[in-house]
Amino acid sequence: MPLALAATAELLKTTNELVERALAKKGQVPQASVDAARDGFARIGRVLGLGNDDPHAVLTRIRDRRAARLGITEAYVLEQIEARKAARAGRDFARADALRDELLSRGVELMDSANGTTWRIG
Repeated sequence: MPLALAATAELLKTTNELVERALAKKGQVPQASVDAARDGFARIGRVLGLGNDDPHAVLTRIRDRRAARLGITEAYVLEQIEARKAARAGRDFARADALRDELLSRGVELMDSANGTTWRIG
């Protein structure tokens, strides 16, 4: 197991370096490197059973645990998002900004997109 974990750590380090290179070169990394990283993660999943969970579900669990530590519930955040949405629809941008700022002061960051608003604990 120590050897497997050491190999996993090396793959993670190499993948992080690949991502940094991709960002520095505006996404230009060899496709073979990307394929090798994907193969490595697939092998870790098959052999060690790590990383097989749905990434979105994992991130949601992490977010919810962080929120609970801060005394914040998902229901509360969703209520605030809906109130902000209503304020924006009514062109009450000061109220919408105040709602966003209140959430941010509690550690909740909102991300707006064409698909709606999501949140994370900053």
